[in-house]
Amino acid sequence: MKIQKLIKICKAEHTLYLCDTQDGVQWLGNGKALFPLFNHPIYEEKSIFAAFGIDEKQQDKITFKHFPATPAHIDISDTADGEFLAKRAGGIAIYYGGRYLIPYKTQQGIMFISGDSLAPLADDDNKMLFERTAADGSTYFAIKSGFMISGIVLPENVIDDVFVRQIHDLHEQCDLTLYNQTIEKDSQKDEQQTIEQLKAMYGTGADAEDETDGDE
Repeated sequence: MKIQKLIKICKAEHTLYLCDTQDGVQWLGNGKALFPLFNHPIYEEKSIFAAFGIDEKQQDKITFKHFPATPAHIDISDTADGEFLAKRAGGIAIYYGGRYLIPYKTQQGIMFISGDSLAPLADDDNKMLFERTAADGSTYFAIKSGFMISGIVLPENVIDDVFVRQIHDLHEQCDLTLYNQTIEKDSQKDEQQTIEQLKAMYGTGADAEDETDGDE
């Protein structure tokens, strides 16, 4: 995990939540994503600010909270009952509302995850996301590297009437562009076929000259 990327997203949200666990591994997050600090010393408020170069001026802009445990409604174990592998919805992503959003297919439909929330694990090419249901009925995602959990991330709440309308408009414009491209390709194909037919009937320009020379 890229710890500086994690610190960066915490600074961006002006939030730094440090959670203790019974197994001695602390988790660090910004309210939208939470990551285990494997192979790190045990931090307190002052030590974590010092360790990552967060000066007093930056500290004034950050809400820091130290919890005795991770959120009770979130399961941070490596496996959870009823979890489903979440797959990306195609190879696309969108930039909306100042956020880079990646769509994933879930049991509840499409959900978007902020690319920033996944940044701490950007160097893990084998990571997979699993959809889990919290005790309060909400959906969250467990990030796994192999069989071990490496993070928790929450979906972004961006889908509303305005968002859907804009996506629908974009879809219509894409359909129009595809239609026009198809018409243009068909026109070019028909033109090429006509040229080939004329060549077959009358020969190329060079053939025609040879025939004329022969007549002389």
